[in-house]
Amino acid sequence: MHRPTQAREYFGHQRSGPPRASRALGSALLSLGAAASVALAAPHAARAEAPVQRTFFRLPSSNGFGAVLLDLGAARLTHFRERLPATEEPLLDERGEEVWIGNQPQAVRTRDLLYDAYFGLRSDGHQRWLTEVPVDLDASGYAGWTDGQRGGMGVVTMVQRVGNLECRQLFFAPQGLPQAGFVMAMRIENRGEGPAEGVSAFSLHNFHLGFGRPGVMADIGESGETVAYDASQGRRDFLERAFAGVVVARALEEVAAAGLTRRRRRARR
Repeated sequence: MHRPTQAREYFGHQRSGPPRASRALGSALLSLGAAASVALAAPHAARAEAPVQRTFFRLPSSNGFGAVLLDLGAARLTHFRERLPATEEPLLDERGEEVWIGNQPQAVRTRDLLYDAYFGLRSDGHQRWLTEVPVDLDASGYAGWTDGQRGGMGVVTMVQRVGNLECRQLFFAPQGLPQAGFVMAMRIENRGEGPAEGVSAFSLHNFHLGFGRPGVMADIGESGETVAYDASQGRRDFLERAFAGVVVARALEEVAAAGLTRRRRRARR
């Protein structure tokens, strides 16, 4: 019993294999294609690669309860999410029924409680907000577990320099804190040979706790807010209250001066 030869179709005719003329033409086209490929590839070899562009500047940190977002392009924290999910629960009407628009259920949206927060520096008789100082993007990013290592931790670093002073800032949501919260700290190092005079740091915390739930990536209002500083019994707490609740900003070191500015809460250390 013989196996039938598989038929192939060429231009509407059935043949058991390509004709010799077609085979020869195919070989010629293959040779021509190879030659063309070599000819086209030759100019490519002398072409320089385009430089890599940095396009990602916003780095998050989360402890599983809340999250913060550091914007290296703006040199400040710009986001503090009160909980991780973008929505909290279904939106109910006055009868306790779920609200739907068309075929879409509506939900109570999570809030962003921070407009911005950042550090300032006083040195050699001058003071400035560090949002006005360029960020060393190559030295900034996620910290490593050991010195000299980059990445691997949820701690975001931002490095800026004012004269001989290097300001290395750390922003993170503490893993041991069982609720939404974050830490912002700064280490100032003198890289020059001479002493630096009158060095101190200050910070601003611009929370928004007013009405509204416009969406997790949108700022809510600041209406009805009150701010107080509690220094009793060794505390160093700024307490801000409004419709969204209460936020406490606690200084890690002794506070030299505290008050309100046009840019909101300010603490000098």
